[in-house]
Amino acid sequence: MTNNIVKGLAVLLGLTALIVGALAWVYDATRERIDTNRNQAFWKEAESLANDTTLRDYLERPTLTSSVRLQDDRRLGLARTTGYGGSIDLMILLNADGSIAGVRTLRHAETPGIGDFIDGDTPIDGNTPINGNTPWMRQFRGLDATDLPDIDGRTGATITVDAIRQGVKTFVENSGGSA
Repeated sequence: MTNNIVKGLAVLLGLTALIVGALAWVYDATRERIDTNRNQAFWKEAESLANDTTLRDYLERPTLTSSVRLQDDRRLGLARTTGYGGSIDLMILLNADGSIAGVRTLRHAETPGIGDFIDGDTPIDGNTPINGNTPWMRQFRGLDATDLPDIDGRTGATITVDAIRQGVKTFVENSGGSA
């Protein structure tokens, strides 16, 4: 009986090692392609937000801790904030005067049907998103990035609204404030 248990464990261990090895090989074999595709998707979003199809030609990709200055003096960067469902990743574009040129949600885990009004692929109130922005996200355009009191709330999604507002505010503070 004990001998059968040991043999069973040995087979299970061998299969586990084989599966882990196969997964590691697949990960290594596809990592470069996945990184390339993610980078292309990022620049597609950035170019759409900035209305500039040449960004990837002359810019380093921003990180969560740094923004990049565009040739026209606007700043492009990333922010991560915490909503009701977890992390929300934002792409933010500031005009040269410090006002907000646009905010785009790159990734979120908010409750479908309640917090997805921040998702650029989701039509809100029958309106089709323009350039990946929902009507709710477009309300940030032109606002003073250091003071966001005029952001409309959403019933049932107060935490999400506050998280987006805080994410934008934190990005502005960390990227040197307005103008």
